[in-house]
Amino acid sequence: GSDPITYYGKPMRGNSNLSLLTGQPPEPPEVLQTLDQSRTHSLSGVLSVTFGDDYLEGNRIGHATLGGLSLFATLRVASGLPYTRLENEGYGRIGPPYNSGTPAEALNSSRTPIEKRFDMRLVKGFKVRGKGARVFADFRNPLGLSNMDVVWLETGTAENARHREKFITNYLTLTTWDGDADIDDFDIRKESELTNPINQYMVLEAERRFGDGDGVFTVAEQRHMITDYYNLLWGPQRYRESNRYLRLGLELVF
Repeated sequence: GSDPITYYGKPMRGNSNLSLLTGQPPEPPEVLQTLDQSRTHSLSGVLSVTFGDDYLEGNRIGHATLGGLSLFATLRVASGLPYTRLENEGYGRIGPPYNSGTPAEALNSSRTPIEKRFDMRLVKGFKVRGKGARVFADFRNPLGLSNMDVVWLETGTAENARHREKFITNYLTLTTWDGDADIDDFDIRKESELTNPINQYMVLEAERRFGDGDGVFTVAEQRHMITDYYNLLWGPQRYRESNRYLRLGLELVF
C-alpha cells in the first residue's frame, strides 16, 4: 500500500466486518495495490539553445538580434494520479488520495487526467559601459495548458451536481432567513428574523444584487445567490490549473 495503514484503513475494513459475522480471522492482503503517488508514465525534456556574444558579427541586424541570446525550455508529460471513485452520497470528498467514503470500484482504479507542462525562458545579453547585462523573460505555461491533479472522488470530474444541490438546500432551509425552515419567498422587512438592522440591510442588499430589488427574496433569487457562493468555494476553477505567468527582469553581471 501507499503507507503502513493503507490496507488496514481501506480493504481490510470490509473483510474485517465480515469476519465479525463469520467468526473467522480477517484475510491477509493478497495483491500489491497501486500507490497513491504512482504515475505509470513520465516523459520530461529540457531544451537549451545559446548563441555566443560574437554570433553573426558580420551581420549587423542578425548580430543585434541573436548575439548573446539564449532560450531555455522544459517539458513534462505524465500519467495522472490514481484515485478511487466513491459512491456519490453528496458529501463532497475530493482527492486523490481518499481517506473515507464508500468505494464504487477497486482501490486506485481510476486516474486523473494526463499532466502536461511547458515553461520557457528567454535571455538576451548585452554590454552597458563595458559591463555585462542581461534582460530576461520567464514565461510559465505560455501555451495555457490545463492540469487537474484533484477531482471530486464521487464524480471523477471538476463538478459534483449532487454536492452542489445539497449545499444549496442546506442554505435555503436556514431559519435565520425568515424564522422557519421552509423553502419559500419572503418579504425581508416583514418576515425576516434578522432583528439586527445591519444584518437585515445586508440581506436587502443581497436581494437587490441577485434579484430585482423589490425587498421580496424569492426562491429563485436565493438560489442565484447561494449558487454563486458555492461556485466561489467549490467551482471547477478550484481543480483546474491553467494560469499563465510572465516575469520580466534585468540582470547586471559583474
